[in-house]
Amino acid sequence: MKKTSDASISEVLDVVERDPIHGPLFWWFYDNHADLLRRAAGRRINWTELCPKLTQLGLTDQTGKPMSKLTARRTWARVCRMKEQMRIERDKRRPARARESGRGPNADRPPPIVAAPAPRPPVPHCSPPPLPMMPVQGTADQRPHSELSQEERRARTNANVLRLRRKFAETSGRNPDEIE
Repeated sequence: MKKTSDASISEVLDVVERDPIHGPLFWWFYDNHADLLRRAAGRRINWTELCPKLTQLGLTDQTGKPMSKLTARRTWARVCRMKEQMRIERDKRRPARARESGRGPNADRPPPIVAAPAPRPPVPHCSPPPLPMMPVQGTADQRPHSELSQEERRARTNANVLRLRRKFAETSGRNPDEIE
């Protein structure tokens, strides 16, 4: 059996690992993702200036053409989404793998018991419960509001408002006689 070089094995594994649906620009962003994030330091990337420099490196879109600003920006977004998904999947597997293999700082400890959070106390209401609307006490007029003249409606409404203000003053600890 003929011995293969480490370089040729690496090349074969790269072909398997790197989906050909993505172009050279995608894989360059993929390989340099951490460096690009560190250099950008949270700032926006200037795609207008970056695209010509990427083209000088021989990077193209997946069809072999020089990339546009939009293509570069969308490709970068795809790489970022892929890297984030890989990080999430890695984090999901890591604790289980570390426990199963007996490695890690807490391998010999049982998993922590997490207590359910205590229920939040009910929020008290800031206003008293609503009072039913009734005709002013002591009046003989029990007709519905629609049957009253405008003057009678205004007088009944003012009397009801005054009664409610007095009731509110009484329940809030103020002197109801001061309300007028």
